[in-house]
Amino acid sequence: MIDILTAVVLLFFIWRGYKNGLMKSAYRLVSFLLGIILAYLLYPYVKDIILGSTAGEAIRSLVRTKYVEPGLVNGSLDVTALPEYMKSMVTNGQIVLTDALTGFFSSLVINITSFLLVFIVSLILISIIGKILHIVSKLPVIRFFDRGLGIVFGLVEGFLIIYVALALAFVVTPLRENDYTQRCIADSVLTKHLYENNPIVNLVEPTDYDNLSS
Repeated sequence: MIDILTAVVLLFFIWRGYKNGLMKSAYRLVSFLLGIILAYLLYPYVKDIILGSTAGEAIRSLVRTKYVEPGLVNGSLDVTALPEYMKSMVTNGQIVLTDALTGFFSSLVINITSFLLVFIVSLILISIIGKILHIVSKLPVIRFFDRGLGIVFGLVEGFLIIYVALALAFVVTPLRENDYTQRCIADSVLTKHLYENNPIVNLVEPTDYDNLSS
């Protein structure tokens, strides 16, 4: 039954990924991974808060009375789950088995609870920030700057393409006699200036003329 549920969950997320497409799916995945990272980094602080409060003692009491003691009586509790150092302490009589199991499993419960709390809060905050950014991007002022910056980036891209084309022309045109492109460049103003001051050509221009001539 649980395998069917697992398969249904996997199929659901596969279907949702197909429906949402790459960008939305990538955003969700990045948000999920970021939530895990934040939870891993911050859960120790939440754990300390829980341990220092009445909730920590309540969890220890609950684990002891509802899980450890009944588990030891009916044999359902896996004692081998204890870390080796705790097993040694129990064997040497430094700690009672019930206390060791209670301490271990209550710490595990608190750690998992702290991790999940931070993870859920992180996802909520990431979602809120994403929605705020989406709303802000729709504001007329932001849209104006967005389009303005788009023009700037488009202009830069255009210059780069022109410089690449002129660098190619710089290589090809000297190899061809009476080249039409060379004449058009020579008769122009802006293109001629860009052609003669091409940063791509300047970047790769050899400077060691002695080695070049030898």
